[in-house]
Amino acid sequence: MIRLVVSALGAFLVVVWLRQVGDVLRRINDRNLLQKFVPAVLAGTWLGILLCQVAYKNTTVSHATILLATAPLFAVPLVRIFYGHAITIRAIVGILIAVCGIYLIAR
Repeated sequence: MIRLVVSALGAFLVVVWLRQVGDVLRRINDRNLLQKFVPAVLAGTWLGILLCQVAYKNTTVSHATILLATAPLFAVPLVRIFYGHAITIRAIVGILIAVCGIYLIAR
């Protein structure tokens, strides 16, 4: 919870510093944006934190941390599916290196 509050405060300060408060307030009233934003916040942030705590409770912290660190690996196919970006050889090599690292640590 502390991380979320600090992040929200930091985002607010950046918006003020960039003098985009009016733009942000206009976007908050955009229903189409809220229909996309609210489910992402609930699923990505709150559900993610809840599942993180469940993982910490039901396994060792080191194994839970390793598994949580793999989340970016799942973003690669999702970016391909939803945005149509090509998966490069560099991305595949990075994924393979990450999976090998996870194996070595978990072993």
